[in-house]
Amino acid sequence: MKKSLVIGLGVLVIVAVGIVGYAMVTKERVRVQTMERSLTPISLAQESDLILIGTFQDGKSKILSDESSGDLVFTDWTVKPEEVWKGEAPSPLVVMVLGGENIKIQTVEDADLQVFRGMRALIYLKYIPEEKTWVPLSTRQGIFTEKEGQYIDANGKVYSRATLYDAVKAVKVN
Repeated sequence: MKKSLVIGLGVLVIVAVGIVGYAMVTKERVRVQTMERSLTPISLAQESDLILIGTFQDGKSKILSDESSGDLVFTDWTVKPEEVWKGEAPSPLVVMVLGGENIKIQTVEDADLQVFRGMRALIYLKYIPEEKTWVPLSTRQGIFTEKEGQYIDANGKVYSRATLYDAVKAVKVN
């Protein structure tokens, strides 16, 4: 009895490893390189509908297709707003970000920024009414990772909180 149980578990492990290995080999990995104009802090503040500091909580990936790009993975992240600089944050706030992983395809933004659960960031958002969704204003500059009181965009450029906040205040006054 014990011997057949051990053999059965061994076969189950081999089958499971085979399935996981097959899934890993057959998953298509898509690298995306975005070409965007560089935006100044003033431009980011002017063009954004919502600017906030928040924490990325949970993400759910999905595949979207179009004729020019093919299949790409996007992730809908629930963001917990902590400080709103411009606009009004809905509750819940869901932000759709390029990149993520699905069982058949993985999309990787060709930038240093990788959004992850628990990440605290300054986020510049645009609302897309047709899709009823919030997206970062720019894939390379729409999300600034917070690190030691400073904010870093996906290009690696570091900004002080005061510089970015002053740009938002200047736009709100005008």
